[in-house]
Amino acid sequence: MTWLIENPWPIMLAGGAVELALLFMLFTTGRVKVMLYMVFAGAVIGGLLLVEKYVVTDREQIETMLQEIADALEQGDSKTVVAHISPAAKDTISSAYRAGQLRPREVRINSDLKIDVRDDVDPPQAEASATVTVTGTGPYAGTAPVQVKAWLRKVDGEWLIYDHTEKIGMR
Repeated sequence: MTWLIENPWPIMLAGGAVELALLFMLFTTGRVKVMLYMVFAGAVIGGLLLVEKYVVTDREQIETMLQEIADALEQGDSKTVVAHISPAAKDTISSAYRAGQLRPREVRINSDLKIDVRDDVDPPQAEASATVTVTGTGPYAGTAPVQVKAWLRKVDGEWLIYDHTEKIGMR
């Protein structure tokens, strides 16, 4: 059911189909009562879209956090990157500082991002994997795909990375 609150398109497409069917009924029957149904359907669609907008799922939180990390890496802001990493993950923190020192011009998370959330464990855990395209500057000029996998835990309502792997130049 989370697909309904993570993506507005199913709501908009289904709502549009219902409204078109009601519009067709209005023109074929000419009954004013159908207009009331159209208003009611519009209100339900609007309500569902508001729920979709304001309910933030764990998957959406993780996706937002990963984008914040990519943006921070572009700006050379290692502190923001490290803020999303568990203090116990020393190797991952070290990698974050090294990546921040490279000052990439662009860090883009590709469309193959996959996030699996397990909320049946305590604390909730997740695994995120994607190909990240990194465009370097200076002596590291060029573009390279990097396969990244991160393991996360939800601690005090916040997702933190507690381990990761990376493979540079792999597809």
